[in-house]
Amino acid sequence: GNILIVTAFCMILLSFLTLNYSRLKTSILEQQTAVGTLQQKLMLVEGKFRESIRYRTKFIDLYGFILKALNLKIVGNFEFIKDEYNIIQTPCERVDMDSFLTSMTELEKVTTSADIPLLYVTLPEKAKYLELSKSDTFDFVGQQSSRVGEVLQDKVDCFDIGILMNQDEDAPSFDEFFFKTDLHCTSYGEFWTAKMITEYLRQHDGIEFVDSEMVFNLSNYETVSYEFIGNTARSAGEYFAGSDSFELYKPKFETNLTLVNPSASEEKSGDFEHVLLNGYEYKENIDKYTYWVTNYGRFTSPYYRYVNNTAPEDAPHILVISDSVFMRGAAYLALDCRAVTILDTRFFNGTAYLANTLGTEHYDAVIVIGIDPMFFKTGFASSIEFSSLPEKPPQTAEDWIGTNGICLDTYNGENIGNADTILIHKDAVRVEFIGWAADFKDRQPLSALYLQIGQRVIQCKYGIERTSVSDHYQDENLKYTGFSVTFPVDYLSDGQIDALSFVQIGTDGTYRYEPVTYQLYYD
Repeated sequence: GNILIVTAFCMILLSFLTLNYSRLKTSILEQQTAVGTLQQKLMLVEGKFRESIRYRTKFIDLYGFILKALNLKIVGNFEFIKDEYNIIQTPCERVDMDSFLTSMTELEKVTTSADIPLLYVTLPEKAKYLELSKSDTFDFVGQQSSRVGEVLQDKVDCFDIGILMNQDEDAPSFDEFFFKTDLHCTSYGEFWTAKMITEYLRQHDGIEFVDSEMVFNLSNYETVSYEFIGNTARSAGEYFAGSDSFELYKPKFETNLTLVNPSASEEKSGDFEHVLLNGYEYKENIDKYTYWVTNYGRFTSPYYRYVNNTAPEDAPHILVISDSVFMRGAAYLALDCRAVTILDTRFFNGTAYLANTLGTEHYDAVIVIGIDPMFFKTGFASSIEFSSLPEKPPQTAEDWIGTNGICLDTYNGENIGNADTILIHKDAVRVEFIGWAADFKDRQPLSALYLQIGQRVIQCKYGIERTSVSDHYQDENLKYTGFSVTFPVDYLSDGQIDALSFVQIGTDGTYRYEPVTYQLYYD
């Protein structure tokens, strides 16, 4: 019987490839003249073929049907495993979480010095009931959250959502908390988690939210459901994996919000549906493979903020450090706050968003929540690694107002006139420097500017318009040479740091200048 099934599958596979031969040939021909390595060209061929092939979903469903008929539990080369609860689990390499744990320890020092509650939220272990999860050679996605919680519980305030599942009458059950066919939590799982976080912060830290009873009552929302096959089931189809129900909750009450997404130069205002949803439900040809999870939030953006314009200014401002597991939760949390800022550390690319936002904004609480292995591999506190670039001597010029290509104008709003030494006030919460810098050799802006604080290196915000500079030197090339950089005063280690150094990366990014150092003293 099994031999007949496999034979039939091979015949169908051959027919599938024959039907799509012309499309595959076209994709190959298109890339023959393309620029790039052979590997890059093959990847492009694969992508274009995948996008254009006919009967793709039917073929995947058939593949899944045969897997089920053969009573197999593993998809592909150990890519996915169906557990006894019919949840598709995803194996991954054993995650080295040292960078994440170090970042959390540093973050705790910063938030403690600023008297800001820091809360690490432990999600239930998705692979808890899978026998293979005891392997010593790999993890399953969903295990890292609880493992980090075990390490951090004596160092950081940890809030275990899984414990509440047996205590709260509105809590989802385990199989209601996670999708069967996707790595993420269900919409209700995230909605309920956001509710539990507000209750914890209210009881534990005395934070008063806008109106939790209204915001976290589902009767105040219109619920719209869609059949959904998620990212762990797209290689095997619904006959093998089944499908889920993806729910959208649309408020019946009045909402007025603003989304600010600096990394994409995006800002828009309006109601919940216009600002916090991405409009997938109004697109043509939506189906069960529509990836509804990203209908919320700004996936791949490292930093964005929701402002609730109907809330009073003194309502909570919350910072959420998270991967995509809390995009929906953050959206509903925003309805109970004045503002919610989201940082996804997987997409930082070396930019010191966290250092800058902690230095420039006041937060009533910082929440850390994640599930993706990449989230736990990433260090996010502030450190940036310098690329290995040749170093050149300091810049000098007689007519330059400053020191070796850089001019510091202000410290925390006070004019310091590019002093060689800087007085740091003992009661300061943050440190902000504003100035301008350029590459003298080419009389052009730098390609980047960094600030080194002890062992930390953070990237300055560079390229700010400074018409006063271009007017003074009668050179339009120097117009966008302004910079600013902000960091928590805790980075100065209680006065143990006695110098700061700026590192200028040359115009074309192929070299850097010898650091420009300023001495610090404290009152």
